[in-house]
Amino acid sequence: ATIGGKFEKNDAVFSLDWDLVIVDEAHEGTTTVLGDDVIKTIVKGGSKRDARLLALSGTPFNILKDYEDNVYTWDYVMEQRSKRNWDAEHFGDSNPYDELPELRIYTYDLGNIISEPGYVELEDKAFNFREFFRTWTGSLHVDRA
Repeated sequence: ATIGGKFEKNDAVFSLDWDLVIVDEAHEGTTTVLGDDVIKTIVKGGSKRDARLLALSGTPFNILKDYEDNVYTWDYVMEQRSKRNWDAEHFGDSNPYDELPELRIYTYDLGNIISEPGYVELEDKAFNFREFFRTWTGSLHVDRA
């Protein structure tokens, strides 16, 4: 199958009958036409049965609408609650959450600080996620620019 290109190296992937397809970081690229075509071809393409699809994502906000009935959520708050309530709910059993660290979340309200007349907004002086996660190229000339 050709999905948006002529890559013979991928022929084996598309020619197999898959039982299970796992997509990690499913929020990245699966919502594009190409990503959708690839998944449809692998999951439903020509096989005797449809493959199962397991879409994994820690930040699924742009794909939640596609999986509303199949979402399993286990967050830090649930983890901490289970750790705290384990003995009351499972007396005598060892607590599998016992070794997990305590979670502490702090929030800061900067509203008053940034609305004061003395606050000056400087684009290059603020925290920038794009810069924080930028890939190191190995070149000081490029990376310092």
